[in-house]
Amino acid sequence: MHEHSESRFSFQRSGRCYKLGRLKLQMSLSNMKHLSEDLVHSKCQQRGFSTLEKTLAVLFVLMTVASVGLVVLYFVDRGAHHEDDGAGGLTDSGCGSPMHQNGPSGVISSMKYPTEYENDARCSWVITVDADQVVLLWFEDISLEDTSPCAEDSITVRDSLGLLGRFCGHLKPKPVVSLGNTLLISFRSDEKQTARGFKASYKAVEPDMIAEIAGAGGVIQGDQGQLLTPGFPAKNYEDNALYQWKISVAANGRVKLIFDSFDLAPASCLDYVDIFDGHLKGSQLLGRFCGSTKPPILLSTGNTMVVRFVSDASDTAKGFSATFSLYLPPPPASTPAPMTSVPPQVDSGCDSSLLQFGHRGVIHSKNYPGPYPTDLRCSWNITVQQGLLVRLTVTDLAVASDAGQCKGDWLEVLDDLDQLGSHCGHALPPVLLSYSNRISLKFQSDQRLSDRGFSAIWEAIHPEDIEEIQGCGGYFDTEVGVIKSANWPLKYPGNRMCTWILNVPTGKRITLNFTYFDLEEQDLFTKKCFDNLVVFDVSSYGTRKYGPYCGNQWPPAILSVENKLVVRFHSDLFTEETGFRAFWTTDPLSPAPTEEAPQPNPWDDILIEWPSECGKPTIAPQVNTRIVNGEPARAHSWPWQVSMQVSRDTGNTSPGTAAAVEGEG
Repeated sequence: MHEHSESRFSFQRSGRCYKLGRLKLQMSLSNMKHLSEDLVHSKCQQRGFSTLEKTLAVLFVLMTVASVGLVVLYFVDRGAHHEDDGAGGLTDSGCGSPMHQNGPSGVISSMKYPTEYENDARCSWVITVDADQVVLLWFEDISLEDTSPCAEDSITVRDSLGLLGRFCGHLKPKPVVSLGNTLLISFRSDEKQTARGFKASYKAVEPDMIAEIAGAGGVIQGDQGQLLTPGFPAKNYEDNALYQWKISVAANGRVKLIFDSFDLAPASCLDYVDIFDGHLKGSQLLGRFCGSTKPPILLSTGNTMVVRFVSDASDTAKGFSATFSLYLPPPPASTPAPMTSVPPQVDSGCDSSLLQFGHRGVIHSKNYPGPYPTDLRCSWNITVQQGLLVRLTVTDLAVASDAGQCKGDWLEVLDDLDQLGSHCGHALPPVLLSYSNRISLKFQSDQRLSDRGFSAIWEAIHPEDIEEIQGCGGYFDTEVGVIKSANWPLKYPGNRMCTWILNVPTGKRITLNFTYFDLEEQDLFTKKCFDNLVVFDVSSYGTRKYGPYCGNQWPPAILSVENKLVVRFHSDLFTEETGFRAFWTTDPLSPAPTEEAPQPNPWDDILIEWPSECGKPTIAPQVNTRIVNGEPARAHSWPWQVSMQVSRDTGNTSPGTAAAVEGEG
């Protein structure tokens, strides 16, 4: 390989101008074959060079040639390394070790460990073990820049489903065990301070060792089982915990997951449970759940599901208890007719189709999970097979709100009956069910703030599956029956939507009677019923809406025009009450159900406390006193007269005055 360099330059010495003429350089990487110089006297001075000047010129040329040679050698050597990588060689991790670690065990560390690592370092390792094994990773030493939440220098550990942990500081993390046979470890440092770095080891282990290593979790195969955080319910779960369960049921079934109890530390969802629809890369996140509100019933689309629990270094709580079982979908009633035409592909406004058909799909805001644009208007119309319903599960929600009000940015969901909800903020709505085979979504943003947006899964379901999916409600075609709020007669759960579809034989009418009703009171300022019940009378003449009802004012008896009623109950995240109970009969009337309802009595909940000794009342009579209860006094008796009053300062109701009055006679 030969390179030729030709250069012209001039310099000035002692006020006299010189010109070094053409310098012809002919060289190779191993030696310099020829060097000639042609020094031409400048036109500004007509005399020869001195010996010193000639020597300096030659030295300058030699130094230039040496510098060019070193640069050429660097790029040739660098190109050779890249050719080796392309031919299947071991790519460097960025920390001086192979990026791909394929053995049954190994060690990785930061560059120059145990001396300080460099600034602006980027290192990655991919650990792969045999397909029937999992990866156990543990840290023997860690000393990184300590920031919260590991925003500067950090180590991240991921698997095919996402992040398993992010570590920094000087405390060794707990061992990490994968659910599959691959882990990705990344190390990064910023441009500021450095530290000693880290050293970690890994080895391949059998999947049945996961629970022993992590304290809970594992790979579970079977048609039913239970998931528990360690020590539940007697002990709180540990901080900095990672528990994972991979659940597999029969190949022709689906996984149904029901949380029986759920209590995580509430601070900003730093402790959370992620549910994945499957275990492979790209599996959909069905939801992230935290706090103390039980998640809805969850169904996988295939025969596997992954449950991942993560806690941080702060507060802990009791944890959770959940059961899984095999769910076999009922066969379709009939084969759907083939579509004779392809529906038009109209854009929703969010880079997806406005018209959504089929059995299942995913929709999300524009640019998700990046911030959505301002002044956005998006719509989706979802249609499934006739006779089926649409289940909508919002798996992620981060929509800018105005002091908790959905004014500028919001996601609205509607079906053929009514609005199913308008949502913003970060609290996930409950699982939503349509009344028919259609559901619509609208998303809009204003000109101000934006956020991550939303992602949602829609799926066609059979009406008979309503109770399985929502944990309440149901589809009924019997002529008589009872409907009750979830957990009746205990308080109903928050953030729940329940739908009852009553469909009696054609030619008959439905009468719905309430025997108990106690929901959260109407808001004093907005006059809204945040927990409410609505009844829809669906007929060929149209749909009539009764409600919304809330508080403890019982709805009236409702008589349908034809043979169908739909009852829809919604609760928010806050106050819960006892709920409601109702029964329906048909016309011609069937006998009412014999189940006894609690007798609502407004006096049952009154508890009056009084001093153990009679005498001066604890709170002197002030305002709003009244005499309650009593009966006519009999002659020569000493009946008691009791007065109650409300304190002007505290608003407390308490016993006030008691007096004996002699009866006349």
